[in-house]
Amino acid sequence: MLKKAIYVIVIWMNHHLIFLTCIEPPGNLQKEMISLRRVLFREAGVVSALVLPPIVPVFFSAGEPDERSLDTLISACEGIFCTEEIVIYKNSIFISLKNKELWQKMRETFASNEEKTLFEPFPGIFLASEIGDIDLSEQELKKLLSVPPQHGEYKWKSSNLTVLKIYYETQEKWWENLFWETVFSRKIKKPQ
Repeated sequence: MLKKAIYVIVIWMNHHLIFLTCIEPPGNLQKEMISLRRVLFREAGVVSALVLPPIVPVFFSAGEPDERSLDTLISACEGIFCTEEIVIYKNSIFISLKNKELWQKMRETFASNEEKTLFEPFPGIFLASEIGDIDLSEQELKKLLSVPPQHGEYKWKSSNLTVLKIYYETQEKWWENLFWETVFSRKIKKPQ
């Protein structure tokens, strides 16, 4: 028993901790995003595509945001989200949101407190980091992912505001030894 406890402490000491407040799309869209991420991993070897759930990152923080500020954030982000296109932004790949104003409104309150990040937040669904390390051009990457889908753009009314508690080993290749847990998740109200 003592051996296990020491092992857990050693693991904890070797990891950094960060919180990510994000928007989680509904289940059907998450399934499609997971499929796209698997393509990135299978065809281009992008490991970071597999480590986080499908999310729209809003902001990172060193400590867990308090629930009152999250409730304020939920009321600020009522609306319909709609995706646009594949975007490569600061070595990460996203499916961008059409209505960036909603995301910007949410981020304005908290981004000034952001000390460190695993990747630079962008108004879109995060697919992967480390894009600069693969041998595909931006056009080849977009063709590989073939977004938007056959049925048109992704559009959703229901989603959750979620806070992930993320443990990672190194900043440089954060995806190599990472685990996370959900510490807060609340449904974002649909617009009236």
